[in-house]
Amino acid sequence: MSGELPDVLAAFEEIAPLGAVARFERGSLRSDGGHLQGVGVVDERTLAISTSASEGAAVAMIEWPERAGFGLGRVTRHVIVGRDPFLHAGGLQITDGILAVGVEDSEAHERSSTVFLDVADPAAPALLDHLGFDRPPRGEPRVEKRWTAGAVGLARHGDVYLLAVGSWDSAQIDFYVSNLGDLRDPACRFRPVAEWDSRSADRSDWIDRSYGSYQSLHVLVEATGATFVAAGNRNRIGEDWIDLFSVELSEETEPKVVKVAKRHLTCREGASFRWAGGFVTVDGVLHAIATGRDLEPSTTVNAFVGGGGARYVVNTRTGTIHSLLDPCPYVARMTPDHLLTTNDPTAGTERCGFCFPEPVDA
Repeated sequence: MSGELPDVLAAFEEIAPLGAVARFERGSLRSDGGHLQGVGVVDERTLAISTSASEGAAVAMIEWPERAGFGLGRVTRHVIVGRDPFLHAGGLQITDGILAVGVEDSEAHERSSTVFLDVADPAAPALLDHLGFDRPPRGEPRVEKRWTAGAVGLARHGDVYLLAVGSWDSAQIDFYVSNLGDLRDPACRFRPVAEWDSRSADRSDWIDRSYGSYQSLHVLVEATGATFVAAGNRNRIGEDWIDLFSVELSEETEPKVVKVAKRHLTCREGASFRWAGGFVTVDGVLHAIATGRDLEPSTTVNAFVGGGGARYVVNTRTGTIHSLLDPCPYVARMTPDHLLTTNDPTAGTERCGFCFPEPVDA
């Protein structure tokens, strides 16, 4: 459920703007403080979600009967990845069967730990203690919010792995590189290679100057070796956005991070990138995921399918066709039972005047 993309920007632009709705039951697991923070795909039946549970920071495994998102899923097990004072879990990314997640001091907000789980067998996730490390580094003073780990991204980059750890709201991002190409090797470690601060960054060549409060960071590597970070957030007026940044790293100079693309996605039924958000690459296609805020008896998941999915959606109750490329507010209110996605611009009996102020081109 990971790998290189031939063209990261194209894959990002092809993510559908409307999420398909799925649900899962929480079982006996209860969240305790904070909110659902990170989500990733373990295999075709299983998602992993990070949260703050009564026992500490946790990663929960959610399984569906046949395929993730089809039918009703449920939490089948969870792993405690942080205990007092590291009670708050951050965003996560899964690469080559290894899950990386941050856990933070939930009171002082001035220290954290980066934790790794082997989830190749989702029925028996195992901690990889040799990879984990604490923040701040030894000898560095604790600074409130600077050394938290609110979001963690992990990807293979050539013969090694690249790790990105975001501080509070990902205002700063620290980059690390592994010394080996096998994360399961007990001798494998991560070393810091670059620090980037959004508040002092040069934004002159960005597509716009905005930088969100990102709860998730996802490292993407192109077949050419080019590196990107995808991130999700909800803005101040309640809109959900995913942003894409190109990243150039050098141990001799400051990293160059440039915002190259942004997408407005329509979350439904309580899901948002303000809560648990994530991305996954499957067979060269990039998809996005967002969840509801808390573990409820039935928790919502939205899946935004990539690969240039459907361009239109039909409300089968009213027969009205809407655009998925620039959806109006009514699209978010449609119930799944009355929603039909399509690439046929004539599938509806009436066009939405908000979505199609101009004639529809087939």
